[in-house]
Amino acid sequence: MTTLIGRYALSLGTCAFLTALSVGSARAHHENAGCGSPSSPSSENILEQEQYASELRQYAVCTLIQQTESAVVSISVRNVTNGRQVQFGTGFIIDSSGLIVTNNHVVGSPNSRIVVRLLDGREMEGTIIGTDPIVDLALIYIGEGSSEVFPTVSFGDSDAMRRGHSVFAFGHPFGLEHTVTSGIVSGFHRIGSGVFDNHIQIDAAINPGNSGGPLLNIYGEVIGVNVAIYSPINANIGLNFAIPSNLAASVLEELRLYGRVRRGWIGVTRSLSVNERFVETFNLPVTSGARIMAILPGSPAEIVGLQVNDVILSWNGMPISDDREFQGLVLSTFPGTASSIGVFRPGTEGTEGRFLAFSITPIENPALLPPSVAEAPEEESSPDAESSLERQPEGEEETSTPVPALRSRRF
Repeated sequence: MTTLIGRYALSLGTCAFLTALSVGSARAHHENAGCGSPSSPSSENILEQEQYASELRQYAVCTLIQQTESAVVSISVRNVTNGRQVQFGTGFIIDSSGLIVTNNHVVGSPNSRIVVRLLDGREMEGTIIGTDPIVDLALIYIGEGSSEVFPTVSFGDSDAMRRGHSVFAFGHPFGLEHTVTSGIVSGFHRIGSGVFDNHIQIDAAINPGNSGGPLLNIYGEVIGVNVAIYSPINANIGLNFAIPSNLAASVLEELRLYGRVRRGWIGVTRSLSVNERFVETFNLPVTSGARIMAILPGSPAEIVGLQVNDVILSWNGMPISDDREFQGLVLSTFPGTASSIGVFRPGTEGTEGRFLAFSITPIENPALLPPSVAEAPEEESSPDAESSLERQPEGEEETSTPVPALRSRRF
């Protein structure tokens, strides 16, 4: 009897949850001929209740897919000379005028044209509005010269997601158009090689061709942009990652308005996290921070007097624990904002190390500005960089982020 009561309670709870799923995800009436509207159970029979719960879930998922898939597109990047495909991926429409979100690595191939294929099979030329290689997002446009109103999907709140929440990944894996997979949120704050990487981890299958596709919650809202997998075979093994929608939305607004994301830059072209070997070699009184390895001549960093081997300890009063944090704080500072930077300068022969403070104003990285804004200077390493490498302790890694890199972003 206890078992039957437990099963019955579970069935009722499941039905209640799936009813909310159906109503919320569809945002529509219960009648949907294409998905087969389930009939309410005629009694309180446990088997009927469980069958109804199963049918209701099927209906809810089918409705969600039908109401969102028309906003998902396939993207083919083709060589302008021979027309051959050099990259492929997925995108989704966020504005009825024809604005499409995808990954930067999908559309970043030089000497190429972008062809967008809609659900109805039509192909349209895509124009790049802006790209952000750091977060790996791009905004393209297909509505030029057209008054067509395109179907769209909307962003949801990625911060509201929790481990175990259901998600649905849309895309075109291996060229198989309009594929949908489902799973759950497995984790948060997963990082790869990018400074702003703060990915949502999911087990919904994504594979080559899924890049740039939307990750939806049960309400049909985009809570992530599929971006990477971790796999020794470059295919899905259940460790998949998406850019959180809250981060994506802020980046895309900058791309829409300015064609780029305006971020601070001071000209430190290479830096490393301070490690124990470096501390021992230079007899440092600090154990954390970011060590400057190279500075671009003529940059704000050189102008204010920063030097190779200086250890960055703070930015605008915020302590810096490692190189990743240093880069993130600088990039997050709006260009033109007067800032303070605290450093420790190791001593040389006959001199002692000392703590120093500098005032510095980040600018936009000239190398990332479009030609119409500024001409990019040729980047060179600081002359001191080579001498600093001679004193680099043996075995020190030349990487700023000591975490496993994701297998590949190019899928």
